[in-house]
Amino acid sequence: MKGKRYKNRYNRNEPFTNTYSIVARDEKTGEFGIAVQSHWFAVGTAVPWIKPGVGVVATQSFVKLEYATYGLEMMESGKKPSAIMKKLLKKDPSPEIRQIVMMNAEGELEAFTGDKCVGEAGHIIGNGFSVQGNMMFHKETLQKMAIAFEKKKGPLAIRMLHAMKAADQCGGDIRGKQSACMKIVSPNIPKHQWDGIMLDIRVDDHHDPINELERLLRIHAAYHHMNRGELAFGENDMEEAFRQYAEAQKLYPDNHEMSFWQAISLANIGKYHEAYGILYILFDESPQWKELTRRLITAEILNVDIEFIEKIFSDDPEIIDDILEENFKKFGEIDAMFDGELDEEDLL
Repeated sequence: MKGKRYKNRYNRNEPFTNTYSIVARDEKTGEFGIAVQSHWFAVGTAVPWIKPGVGVVATQSFVKLEYATYGLEMMESGKKPSAIMKKLLKKDPSPEIRQIVMMNAEGELEAFTGDKCVGEAGHIIGNGFSVQGNMMFHKETLQKMAIAFEKKKGPLAIRMLHAMKAADQCGGDIRGKQSACMKIVSPNIPKHQWDGIMLDIRVDDHHDPINELERLLRIHAAYHHMNRGELAFGENDMEEAFRQYAEAQKLYPDNHEMSFWQAISLANIGKYHEAYGILYILFDESPQWKELTRRLITAEILNVDIEFIEKIFSDDPEIIDDILEENFKKFGEIDAMFDGELDEEDLL
């Protein structure tokens, strides 16, 4: 080495990000993604690069972003990962300190580990996946990752998480752990730039990033069920909507907002009794849910009758008055009945 390029570890153009990762593709759906962990802050900003319908690149050890930028560009133009890797390594003045993996949307893979990457370092290419790492505590880490991914059944996110947990349990990064990331995209090039991202979760700084990543994946799944519930509700498929809401609640039982929107959906289809039961509990938890409910009526997101309003806000007459005032066109006729003084005709 003779100190030709390693005087300083940090170079803003080539950040020192030692890590382990997995790049993989789901054979059934065609979705593909990457998961990564490191004892480095915000590893998700440096190592994983992915584009729907095109491919994914992991650039680690001494990160060189040209591999990601040009790699994805060339994959999009139709070039194979093997040809791209060969071309970019040839142009790199320091290939021996790089660790790179590229996979296109069809699942074609190429990986490289330079002989000056900090040990334990290496990569294993399997059927539709590659695991790679450097500065790992134990030599067998990559083998355990590969076995874990191959044996685990289920969605791609769960399988990749299982591989990452296997590495973590084997000792992972010799320095410890700090950040993690998982990204999954569609196999198809989207019509709009903002489409095609199936999953994008980052843990930038945490004492146990893999378990935190797992927790966030569970929350992501819960919101996925909530969104499906909303879609079913919009299509008037109430049975499916409430089945999806129930699945969301199972995954994230402590989230009051999920309960709140379920109650709003119930109220909007006239199931007032069921809505009352949920809203009363939430109102006891925080008066802010009561205020939000009032605002939803004014915004015409919650469409209910005066009976519902008077019952749900029975302990707070001022809110009822505010609602009637703010929604005069809708409730004005009712409100007008109580304006002015009573006379004998009113009592008849």
